[in-house]
Amino acid sequence: MTQKTALCTGGAQGIGRSIAQLLVQRGYDVAIADLKAPAGREPGFLFLRTDVSSEPSVRACMAKHCAPQLRRRGGAIVNIASTRALQSEPGTEAYSASKGGLVALTHALAMSLGPQVRVNCVSPGWIAHQAVRKKDHAQHPAGRVGRPEDIAEIVAYLLSDAAGFITGQNFVVDGGMTRKMIYV
Repeated sequence: MTQKTALCTGGAQGIGRSIAQLLVQRGYDVAIADLKAPAGREPGFLFLRTDVSSEPSVRACMAKHCAPQLRRRGGAIVNIASTRALQSEPGTEAYSASKGGLVALTHALAMSLGPQVRVNCVSPGWIAHQAVRKKDHAQHPAGRVGRPEDIAEIVAYLLSDAAGFITGQNFVVDGGMTRKMIYV
């Protein structure tokens, strides 16, 4: 059996940390590329201090430079965008545009790297990293605010062989909020 490996950028905390932890539990060797070291070092992680805004740092980590190896071995990429790629609030232009760019990059990479490499995207909605109010849960059609583990589960699925026929897609994981019509 081939060893499964994963690189989690931003894996030191929040959603990225949850993804890294789940992948280790599922038998992956996981490298975390982040500026901050993960809290509470755990077996199964390799930490790579990486500044994704610095080309030399990315090259040293290999994030975008691994396409030839991915093509040879086969593999999958899962980008993390946001529901802000699909809906916005005032003052979120730069953030919304960057997340929309990730969605577009996902389908473009799927065409360029396929069929050897599958590329998909997950767009989380409200994911709680701390306690939220009962009324916050109630406004979601699913009956609760999301958890980092919700995103980790879909990422693990998209990396698995079970998702072998899925590429170029954006999965909105938001408890139904982007489908809910709200009038004030």
